[in-house]
Amino acid sequence: MWKAFFGAELRDGLFLFAESFHKINDPLENTSRIDRFYGSKEERSFLLTFNCFYIDEAFQRHRYVIDIISDNRCMLKRVVVCDSKNRGKVCMREEDIEECRNKRLDKDTNTELYCSGTMWRVPVLDLPVHGYTMKRAVLCWFCPNGLPKGKEEDVLKGFEDDEEEEWRIFNEGVREIVFNNNINKRTFVLNLNFTV
Repeated sequence: MWKAFFGAELRDGLFLFAESFHKINDPLENTSRIDRFYGSKEERSFLLTFNCFYIDEAFQRHRYVIDIISDNRCMLKRVVVCDSKNRGKVCMREEDIEECRNKRLDKDTNTELYCSGTMWRVPVLDLPVHGYTMKRAVLCWFCPNGLPKGKEEDVLKGFEDDEEEEWRIFNEGVREIVFNNNINKRTFVLNLNFTV
């Protein structure tokens, strides 16, 4: 699952993956073989490909939102666009929406995007609020080069009031990985580039 934060351009993105997740004390796991090559070169290559796919999805949604914003002059406070399979969300705050209105954007050109950020890997991540455990969780948090990276305390940018349980679990997972220094986690520096 992912959340991407936009103004006129990409601000930053969060991608959270887990090999499996299940209710704590539940022997039946919901298994998703997303992270098949945990801790290897193949894993990094896989995650990069996966991230590129979802970043492209995020940009497509952002381009769609730009049309709505430019055609709708009412004052929108927030925009959240989610796909029917609930894989990801494009999130924009009021100041981001205003920036889109004030900046003329060419939606038909490809953009070369250079990003840097942080990747955390956690072998076992307990989410006590929702009562779940994630195994082999990976969180990628990145922003385009040249933009200041957001502060950790603002990692979710105020978009934490999701109604669906799976997004509340996503938010808890992000917070646990970023803020909890009592868990076993490894941190890596990311350098990525994409054409979107």
